[in-house]
Amino acid sequence: MGDHCVTVTINFTVHGKTYKMDSWINWFDDGSGVDQRVIDFFSEAWRDAKARYDAAMAERYQREHQADIEASERRELALLKARYEENMNV
Repeated sequence: MGDHCVTVTINFTVHGKTYKMDSWINWFDDGSGVDQRVIDFFSEAWRDAKARYDAAMAERYQREHQADIEASERRELALLKARYEENMNV
């Protein structure tokens, strides 16, 4: 048995970003059937895509709940102000 040379081209888009891998590798079967570099590429792409998705969802939540967040912050500020004024009168 000799080396198994393969050309690997991966191109996919997820959450608005395109990930590309174009590589020539000497493939060795470690029992999984997949070269570690391919696994590493997909793992890194998934971590990046997940981070992009989480950031987009946080931004969306912020936009959709802005009025509720501001009202909550105003209530908290009023409570803190009342406590401060109470302590100033002691």
